[in-house]
Amino acid sequence: MTKIAASDYMRGLYEIRRENLRRIAADHGGIVATAALLKISQSRVSQLVGRPFGENVARRIEESLGLAFGSLDQKQKKKGK
Repeated sequence: MTKIAASDYMRGLYEIRRENLRRIAADHGGIVATAALLKISQSRVSQLVGRPFGENVARRIEESLGLAFGSLDQKQKKKGK
C-alpha cells in the first residue's frame, strides 16, 4: 500500500469509527448516556464523535460496550436496508 493509499484508508477508517460511535450514542440515548456507559466524560464522548480516534480507544469502547473486537471498524448497514 502506498503512503497516499494508506492515508486515505486511515481517513476512511476514522470516519467509520466516528459514524459507528454516533450511531451507538443515538441508540443509547445520546452523549450523556453514552458517556455514563463508557465511564468517561461527556466532553470526551463529544470529542470522539467529532475527531479521529485510534485503535486503542476503539478497542476500549468495544470492550466497555460488550461489542466484538473490531466492530467499530466495520461499516454498518443503514436501518431499513
